[in-house]
Amino acid sequence: MSRHPDWLLNQLPSGMHDDDFLMRYLRIFQDMGDTFLDTIDGLDHTFDPSVTPTSMVRVLGSWIGLEYLDEELPDEVQRNLVREYSTLVAWRGTRYGLERLLSAITGEGVVVRDDATAYFVPQPASNEWEPAPAGMRSHVIVAVPEGGWASDDDLLRIVQRELPATVTFELRRGSRTLWPLSESRVA
Repeated sequence: MSRHPDWLLNQLPSGMHDDDFLMRYLRIFQDMGDTFLDTIDGLDHTFDPSVTPTSMVRVLGSWIGLEYLDEELPDEVQRNLVREYSTLVAWRGTRYGLERLLSAITGEGVVVRDDATAYFVPQPASNEWEPAPAGMRSHVIVAVPEGGWASDDDLLRIVQRELPATVTFELRRGSRTLWPLSESRVA
């Protein structure tokens, strides 16, 4: 927004403009006000991950659940992850949400196979969808390509965090199995 350079001083009655001390004194408050008004004018950009300062990108990420956003990552990677994840929050815990998130982290070629998560229950049940019957757990197989910024441990933490707690899963990166750990990897 464009403001006159002396926006505060111009509000004084014309007789006060002749007092040099008063004008210099009020210019201090005008300079402070300029800082506040510039901040307010740019407030809408503060919450836009494409233009906000990098430190704010990580704050935005933490607000939507991206606590694992590393400050060592390139600036554009952080911005893309926050932008992508903010569209996926409603899909968190679903096959679609996990595929899109892992694609943003590792690149194309992510496959998430989910055997079943909900069962249709005929009326007169109060809710037409119910969780899987007791004793039947959902199992997910996640395959991601080699590459991307996340280490194997990072990927495992992210998948564990994104899937519902009752779901068992396998995690493969390229030709390697990251989870569950084989006995040879545990030893």
